[in-house]
Amino acid sequence: MTPAKLESRGIFMDQTAVSCGRMLGELLVMQRWAGGDHVSESRIFGLLKGFESALNAEQDAVRKHGISAETQDRVEDLLQEIDDGTQATNPMSVKAWLHAAQIEEDVAEDVMQLCLLESRFPDVIDRLASEPGSPFAGLMTKDFPPNRNWFGSLHYIELFDAEQNKLHAVFAPAIPREGEYIQPEGGEIMRVVEVVHIVAKIGDNAPILVPHVYLESDDDDVDGDDDTSVMDEED
Repeated sequence: MTPAKLESRGIFMDQTAVSCGRMLGELLVMQRWAGGDHVSESRIFGLLKGFESALNAEQDAVRKHGISAETQDRVEDLLQEIDDGTQATNPMSVKAWLHAAQIEEDVAEDVMQLCLLESRFPDVIDRLASEPGSPFAGLMTKDFPPNRNWFGSLHYIELFDAEQNKLHAVFAPAIPREGEYIQPEGGEIMRVVEVVHIVAKIGDNAPILVPHVYLESDDDDVDGDDDTSVMDEED
């Protein structure tokens, strides 16, 4: 085989990068299968087959979105100064501070979000986010679900309580099966008696199947902590 053909097959490429790209491609296949964020087939194919252009695109994305430890420290310095009372929280003052530190607002927001996930500076970030015109309004802790995006694939399900004639919409990692039990928060345990998939049309989108789970109260003495309890009610 000639050197040109060897090179065309990627023999002289960084094999560590190729291997990491293939592993990322395998993960994206599972993410696509699980119904998570949309991932293009071309991106997956490029990574699985070790295309250098696909690997470079991933590296460029990392460089674009990466946040250095120094930048993180500087944003946390800002939060500490606010906590100490030496820095104002009004948007103009905060923007001026970030501009002087050469830190973009979206980068600062990412650092603040990490702080919230680590339960650090929550009161300071609340004060920042609650200022009129604040670029960080989306970080209000009362509206900020820390792990909302990390539940994995969730199914939209409608629970129908036949006795109360009520319908409750919930998200769950799995569709309950007949005979399983559901323990509503603060309510009596219910038994799944039937699961029906109903075709629903939402706007101009393609029809979707919505699982309707029919529930009845169980006459037997079932422990509410039983392993078959699959989810809590969410109105």
